[in-house]
Amino acid sequence: MTTIPPLIDTGMQSLLDTLAASMCGTQSQPTLTARRHVWRDVDYVGMADGTVVTWQGWSVNLRPCHPDLRTVYIDYVENRIAEPDRSALFGDSFAAQIAPMSAFVFGFTTHFPASAETRLVTEGFAVRRLILWHEQGVEVDMVTI
Repeated sequence: MTTIPPLIDTGMQSLLDTLAASMCGTQSQPTLTARRHVWRDVDYVGMADGTVVTWQGWSVNLRPCHPDLRTVYIDYVENRIAEPDRSALFGDSFAAQIAPMSAFVFGFTTHFPASAETRLVTEGFAVRRLILWHEQGVEVDMVTI
């Protein structure tokens, strides 16, 4: 499994703890603390060298402080997926942004308005657009950064 460089690991955790404190005030619920997680779902993280790529990092569930908020994830990713698989998985634009990187940090939330994509790109983020399907078949658009 990938070893996250210590400064990046500490920075990712600190970022999510700061985000939780900022979004939720001074509530001191244990669920508002960043927790470690590992992604191994081939549909989202891809394959390299015959194995599922492992994304690992931190997440914090913000829902306890407001029902409109969701979990925010931040992962360290070794960029090992070869082209054209990288473009098929991430889309051409996002794949082009990460192509020169040996590793990258990936932020993700399931409740981010797609309408914010232009502003995110303007701010320097590479956006990966996903389409999710609601139980009733209603299309839900979202972006990850």
